[in-house]
Amino acid sequence: MMAMNRNKSAYIAFGFIAAIAFESTCPPSLPNDVFSNLDKMAHFFAFGFVAWFVATALVHQKKNESWGFVVIVSFLLTSLLAIGNEWIQSFNPNRVVSLGDILAGMSGAASFALAWRVMTMRKLQKNNAVRYLARKSL
Repeated sequence: MMAMNRNKSAYIAFGFIAAIAFESTCPPSLPNDVFSNLDKMAHFFAFGFVAWFVATALVHQKKNESWGFVVIVSFLLTSLLAIGNEWIQSFNPNRVVSLGDILAGMSGAASFALAWRVMTMRKLQKNNAVRYLARKSL
């Protein structure tokens, strides 16, 4: 997995946020009867990726913060974004506000934030093991 700097992660997160905001203001592209839960899956993955990149940007911003803090903050910020997204949709007569969309977005944020934590810890453990073996061989 390639290391990503804070600025790149923040730009990607803002790109996802902009895409979500743009999509929220447009009329639905597919009727709901074609794919019954496609919008829930889209919310899950879109807000999940936002949480992933927010966590990556936060950990590079606050190097001394605890990992739990980073996961919780990325989840809370992304959850607020999911709620705000549905609130913005309430002003568009072509869109429907759904508690299911909010829950799907929050579930994606929680899942991806926790997955980010697991992947980051595995990477750190691997790096520490390599350092330990390198020191031992000297």
